[in-house]
Amino acid sequence: WPQFRRGQALIVAAVGAVGVLSLNGHKEFRFLLPIVPVLSVLAGSGLAEFRIRWPRVSLWIVAIGVATNFGAWCYLGLVHQRAPVAALEWLAQKQAESQDFSVDFLVGCHSAPYRSSLHVQQGCAATRFLDCSPHAVNGTLTRNR
Repeated sequence: WPQFRRGQALIVAAVGAVGVLSLNGHKEFRFLLPIVPVLSVLAGSGLAEFRIRWPRVSLWIVAIGVATNFGAWCYLGLVHQRAPVAALEWLAQKQAESQDFSVDFLVGCHSAPYRSSLHVQQGCAATRFLDCSPHAVNGTLTRNR
């Protein structure tokens, strides 16, 4: 019974944290990262209980989990959102061939790995970005104009 109450407390804490974060107008997935360890503990305790009750089925659940995570790793690590990196590799190649060109980045703020791929030196590619700096509106900083 005490273990069940601890599990309930973790569930309430995780759901409460997600609820509070959902109230914020600026949502990003990285804000949920501190909740992942709590959810991992809950998943581990549930899998341990499952293993005690149904040992053969739990082995299949682990195998399916490993296989799906490997598949997700392959896709997310090698294919998903590869375009910004490939585009900057192409630009770096063009920069090595000719130093007389310019680039306008019309993408979301900080979504292109600019500094790590395209090394801009004196006299090289001219680059321009969208302005993402905050603006003061009625004494409050905001990204809206």
